[in-house]
Amino acid sequence: MKKEDSLKQDKTVLAQIEKYKDSCKAEIIADSFFQVPTDVNFQDMSAFTKNLMKQVPTVSQTNDTSSVDSQKLIEEMMKKISPEAGNDQ
Repeated sequence: MKKEDSLKQDKTVLAQIEKYKDSCKAEIIADSFFQVPTDVNFQDMSAFTKNLMKQVPTVSQTNDTSSVDSQKLIEEMMKKISPEAGNDQ
C-alpha cells in the first residue's frame, strides 16, 4: 500500500469515528460486570506449561540433533500431551 493511500485510509477511519463522538458519554458501570463468572471453569496453565517443559528434552540430554530424531521426539511429546495428536489428523 502506498503511503498516500494509507494516509487517505487513516483520514477516512478518523472521520468515521468522529461521527460517533457526540453519542459517547461517561457511564458508571457496576462492579458485577467485572466479576469472574462462577459457571466458567478457568484453568491455571502455568502448571501445565511447567510440566510440559519438563518433558522437553534438551540437546545435552539427547546428544543427537538430527532432524529425524528431533521429529520423533516431538511426536512422542505430542502423544503424551494429547493421544489423538499422533494419529496424523
